[in-house]
Amino acid sequence: MIEIDGNKKSGSGTILRLSISLASILGEELHIYNIRKRRRLPGLRPQHLESVLLAAKLCNAKVKGAHLGSEELWFNPSEIIGGKIEAQIGTAGSIPMLLMTILPICAFAKQRTYIHVDKGGTSVRYSPTIN
Repeated sequence: MIEIDGNKKSGSGTILRLSISLASILGEELHIYNIRKRRRLPGLRPQHLESVLLAAKLCNAKVKGAHLGSEELWFNPSEIIGGKIEAQIGTAGSIPMLLMTILPICAFAKQRTYIHVDKGGTSVRYSPTIN
């Protein structure tokens, strides 16, 4: 099992996103705690939660602790299948940051992967733009 303290360095969502990608690709169970602990609103925000849930769909992962505000998460991936998958951030959360989580996973999918992302931000402060 991979154990990650999400409070290291800047304590940002990048730790979560990279950890989810790595665990998915390696097929290793992940336990991450102190998620975004140093942020004004710690824990999973909508864009982080959707990244976790979308990654879970791609690799048929079992997930525990995936809810808004959660500061601890268990992610147990299986085979990366791919396919047609819908995602919806539902807020102005960054679509490019969501894609940074899942694109590495998609590269290892057994079948072509089509991702449709709806209701998210394309030009969000402190994030790369969709352009």
